[in-house]
Amino acid sequence: MTTAPVLVLLLAPSLVLAAKYDPAEERAGLRRHADAAYAHAAAAAGTPLEPAKAGAIKGELDQAATEAVLAESVAKTLETAGSLRAGEMENALRGKDDAAKALADDALSARNRWKKRTADQNDLKKQVDALPSEKPGAKEALAKAAGFLASADGVITIAENGAAGLAASAELMKSVQRRSKSPAGERKAADDEVVSASDALPAPAAEAKAAVDLLGQEPQNEFRTRAGAKLEVPRDLARRISSAADRACNRDGDFVSLSSAFDRALGGYQDAQRAADGKIEAARGFLDQAEAAQSDVRSRLAHN
Repeated sequence: MTTAPVLVLLLAPSLVLAAKYDPAEERAGLRRHADAAYAHAAAAAGTPLEPAKAGAIKGELDQAATEAVLAESVAKTLETAGSLRAGEMENALRGKDDAAKALADDALSARNRWKKRTADQNDLKKQVDALPSEKPGAKEALAKAAGFLASADGVITIAENGAAGLAASAELMKSVQRRSKSPAGERKAADDEVVSASDALPAPAAEAKAAVDLLGQEPQNEFRTRAGAKLEVPRDLARRISSAADRACNRDGDFVSLSSAFDRALGGYQDAQRAADGKIEAARGFLDQAEAAQSDVRSRLAHN
């Protein structure tokens, strides 16, 4: 088995995550519009119920409705951005465990081959040292083999460390991605509530405006009470919008923190990849050279 195709695939640009996820402007916009929607709706409900104030009350309701629409739009944008980021994280995990295992398997295979060549090296050294007279070139060939084995040991160790780094980083990425699902789900629920409350606002706002138009008509107390009750509905909906927007922004802030942690883990994974890149191939080359040098030693020992 070889890690090269897997490692090349994982380093492909299409799998590299996009720029750091942090829709701070969307969160600020959502809070701003949601809070404004509530402020205007609350102002409408808190304005004295007098005929002369009817225009101002209806203006506040219109402003509340406008801000609610804007809050809904930003909530949808925020949720789209968060969903895309969650998809990026999930896609980035694909193949990571397989690549770590492939590298570990190749490193183990190279290490086992190195151990065999090292055992052969020790046997050959004993034979060379025990010679009653020196065989021309035997010690030189043995020294070459020792050098190649030392070089192989070095790059195999790097590959082994790289495999361990890949495995640890992949596990961390999976852990962070799993933890990110909770704030992402809570953010979606809050964004959905912003949307549903915003969609529900126009009808009661229109009813409240119609009730306000009746202020001053007889029976005045009855129409005033009715207008007051009607104004409470859009105010309560706007309060829901503001509260849900606050929850959505808070949960997205938590998601951003985990997204950054995921990027750091991915960076560690990619560092381990780069450190291990080409080391298995180098180890095989050194081991081939060591084997050839050892064969040369055997030939010289067999030569009378």
